[in-house]
Amino acid sequence: MDSELVETIMNLSTTMLRLKASQEENIPPASVSDREYIILKQLKEKGQLSISDIADAAKSVSYSTISTDVTKLWREKKMVEKNIDPDNQRVTLVKINDAGLEVVSTVEQQRGKRINILETALNVNEHERQILIDVVTRAIEYLNKTLENTSKENN
Repeated sequence: MDSELVETIMNLSTTMLRLKASQEENIPPASVSDREYIILKQLKEKGQLSISDIADAAKSVSYSTISTDVTKLWREKKMVEKNIDPDNQRVTLVKINDAGLEVVSTVEQQRGKRINILETALNVNEHERQILIDVVTRAIEYLNKTLENTSKENN
């Protein structure tokens, strides 16, 4: 791989992390890990889900890890509600509550501000914009396939 490209991507990643750290100094950070945020975001988008449904969507993360994260979001952070499925008492259903929705909103606002700053910094013309969209879309597709393969290898 092109070492200049790798170094450039790593520098961008580090700079974005520094920007995130500076944001969190001024705005109280959402007190959730990236994985917990993904769980909350999934619950916000899809509504009430079983822990199995959440774990299936995570693909490369084990059921027990997701279950532990959900329990932490419920018991310690009070960001989700857990209920037994009345149709199948062996299934626990999870639903995001107002505290969880507030955290998702805060994280989305912070990320949105960082992306807007990055977009301004890139200062691309329409042709460059389309190339960037194509390259990033291709990378996302590749990363999603990698996640699916990691999931299959772990099962």
